[in-house]
Amino acid sequence: MKAYTDYPFEFLGDQPYMIAPIREIKIISYDGDKYCHIEVEGHETEIKVGYIYEQYGYFGDTSQISIDKLLMLDKEEILY
Repeated sequence: MKAYTDYPFEFLGDQPYMIAPIREIKIISYDGDKYCHIEVEGHETEIKVGYIYEQYGYFGDTSQISIDKLLMLDKEEILY
C-alpha cells in the first residue's frame, strides 16, 4: 500500500528531531497496534502509524492513514 511520511530517517541523512522531506513509502505490514513495517527509498524499517499519511503533506497539513485501511492489508503480509 502506497502512503507518505515526513519522518526523519538517519540512514537517509536526516537529522533527528528536524524537519525531514516528505517521502513516498510502501506499507508492507501493520502489527495491529502502533507500528507499520515499511519500505522507504529501498530500505525496510518500522515507524509508528501516526507518522504515515494517505496524502502527500506534512503532519498537521494532511491526515494520518486510517486504521481501517491498514486492517485491509492482506493478512498474509503481516509479519508479526
